[in-house]
Formats: sequence, C-alpha cells, structure tokens
Amino acid sequence: MIAAIERGIVAAVSDAENSGAFGYTYGTLTSFDQAATVLEMGTIAYPALWSIYDGEEPPERLGDKSYRRRLRFAVFVAAEQWLNAAFSR
Repeated sequence: MIAAIERGIVAAVSDAENSGAFGYTYGTLTSFDQAATVLEMGTIAYPALWSIYDGEEPPERLGDKSYRRRLRFAVFVAAEQWLNAAFSR
C-alpha cells in the first residue's frame, strides 16, 4: 500500500508535467522502490524526482476496532550542476 501511495504521488507529478505546468520535463520520475534500482544501475537522469515514505505517528484509536493512521511522505528533487563549482569560488 505504501508503494501504491508513492506511485500515486509520482503519477500526480507526471500529470502536471505532461500538462506543461512546470515548463520542463524530469529525466527520472519515480517512487522510492523504483529509484533504488535506478540509483544502483547508475542510470539516473536529471532533473530527477522521487517520492518516499517518511514514517508515521503512533495510531490513534477511534473505537473498539478502528484506528486512524497518519502517514508521512516526502518528495526529493535532484538537479545536476553543469558549471565548474571550483571555478566559481
């Protein structure tokens, strides 16, 4: 279920990207489980974005058999610098 939520976040960003809302496209746009494979293979393309599960608070009991769970997710964005950082200092 967590991976499905991560992929849903990525799908929403992808829809916005496809509509032209950003003015650019992502080279890598993925959920964390898929990003791990991309990172291991060294095939990441910038700019990159991936969503990740960030944990949750303790469940809140609402009744005899029901709980409320509040999950946290984060979105990471990475860019590649094309300038020589040593030259600019």
